[in-house]
Amino acid sequence: MRHLREWLIKFTKNKQEVYSILSNIPPAELERGRLLITAGIAECAFKILGGDDMRVLGAEFTDGGVLQLKADVKGMKLSYRLKPTQFTIDRGRLLFAAEYAEEREGGGLSGALLGMTGKSGLAFALQKHRWAKVDNTTLRIELDGLPQDSRAQLVNVTRQGILLRLN
Repeated sequence: MRHLREWLIKFTKNKQEVYSILSNIPPAELERGRLLITAGIAECAFKILGGDDMRVLGAEFTDGGVLQLKADVKGMKLSYRLKPTQFTIDRGRLLFAAEYAEEREGGGLSGALLGMTGKSGLAFALQKHRWAKVDNTTLRIELDGLPQDSRAQLVNVTRQGILLRLN
């Protein structure tokens, strides 16, 4: 339940982003048991997740189902190519996994220090969150404490976004 509390605190501190996410979800799709996470929704979600350490500059999906995300972490310009591999909600637990590649530009002393640690900028930005596990090629988000009857699973990822089936 503590992970849910952390997320709710983040949501209340980012009300505008949460409103933007909710306003971009078509009710007709929800009624049909589907949720399409568009680039705009993904961008807002990463703004919430990254907090003060990561400033998201933009997001878009490519034809190959890859999310291209641009961000700034401590003066470094970062570009990510995330390929979602798993997105499930089952028995009160959310699991999202994606393979990613990172490109860095600039950053001065911060960039040099980060380079010496061997960590990616994404790993640095999300390191304080217990629900995020990041290595140099994989991002995993695990959240417990959702309602036990919540169910969703990944259908596919396209240029339009991540399509989930809701049960």
